[in-house]
Formats: sequence, C-alpha cells, structure tokens
Amino acid sequence: MVREHIDLDDAQQRVNAVKDAADKYVGELEVIRDELAEENVGSTLGKMVGAQINMTETETRYAVKSGMPKKSVSSSSTSRG
Repeated sequence: MVREHIDLDDAQQRVNAVKDAADKYVGELEVIRDELAEENVGSTLGKMVGAQINMTETETRYAVKSGMPKKSVSSSSTSRG
C-alpha cells in the first residue's frame, strides 16, 4: 500500500484536499457508470455486484481522504481549547 502525503497545515490546504478527494470520487463513479453502460454489460448479476463492490471501495477511499482534513480541523480546534 502506497501512502500519500497530504499537507493539512493551513485551511486552504484542507479545503483543497477535500476538493481533490471529491473530484476523484466523482470521476471514479463516472467510470463505473460508463463501464456498466457500455454494450449492456451492466445487465448481468455478476457485473452489477462487481460495480457495487467498486462503488463501495470508491466511497470508502473518499470517506478516508475527505475525513482526514476534517479531522485535522477538529483536532486543531480542540488543542487551541
């Protein structure tokens, strides 16, 4: 597993991190949709299950990537007390 370094030192970096995560999330969902739309491949149960698994993985990655900046905001707010 490759670890990606994301700078979250200031507010703009946190906003950019969430925006980047959202852009990637939408793009990945569009790829899944397009794959299902191609030549009716989405009509089999196996393809639909595979697409659902892909969507779950995509949603999990988004939740982690967008959650890190949000967590850093709450952590810094708490530490300022």
